[in-house]
Amino acid sequence: MADSPTQRVGAGPLKAFAEVAHVLPMLSLNNAFSEAEVVAFDRRVREGLQHESADIEYAVEPKFDGLAVALHYQRGIFVQGATRGDGSSGEDVSANLRTIRAIPMRLASEHPPEWLEVRGEVLMLRRDFERLNELARENGDKTFVNPRNAAAGSLRQLDPRITAQRRLSFSHTALVASKARRCLIRMQRSWIIWPSCACRCRMSEAWCKASMD
Repeated sequence: MADSPTQRVGAGPLKAFAEVAHVLPMLSLNNAFSEAEVVAFDRRVREGLQHESADIEYAVEPKFDGLAVALHYQRGIFVQGATRGDGSSGEDVSANLRTIRAIPMRLASEHPPEWLEVRGEVLMLRRDFERLNELARENGDKTFVNPRNAAAGSLRQLDPRITAQRRLSFSHTALVASKARRCLIRMQRSWIIWPSCACRCRMSEAWCKASMD
C-alpha cells in the first residue's frame, strides 16, 4: 500500500522545494517575557471582547520549540505538507514529512472530512538530539546547536533519505476544516498524543503557571 510505513521513503533527492500557498495565514505567536506583558495581553483580550471587568479563563500549555508545518489530508489520506514560511506560503516538504512516523498517512476515521488541514510542530526530542550530535562527533561532522535547529535542518533536506535517518517527532496543535470538530475525537486515534500538560486558569494564576518550568 502507498501509505504503508515501509513505503514512506520512496522519493529521490529534489533540486528545490516547490512553493505552497496557505489556505489561511500561518501566523506566529507573540512573546511575553514579563508579568507586565502578560497583564497587558489580558487587558487587550478583555477590551477586544468588550468585557473589561470580566475574569477571563485561559487554556495554558507548553509550546514545543520546533518548525511549524501544515499537513493536508483529502478523504483521510495525507497528500501534502508545507512549512510555515512567511505565513502566506511555505515550502512543500511532503516527501520529508512522510518519513516521520508520528504523522499518519491515513487518518483513523471511518468518515473523514473531504479536506482537512492539521497544523503543528515538527520537533526533535532531547534524547534524539543528543544521539544525533554524538553520531556527528564520531564521524567528524559538525554538530547542531540546539534541537530546534536540528529539526529544521533535518526537515529541509532535499534528500528525504537523510530526513528519514533523523528521529523527528510531531505535535499537532490545530485543525483547519469545515465541520472538522465532529471528526476530532476519531482523528485523535491516528496521532501520538503527548502527555497533557495543559490546564485552565484565571488571569490571577496565569503568570505563575506560565513561569513554571
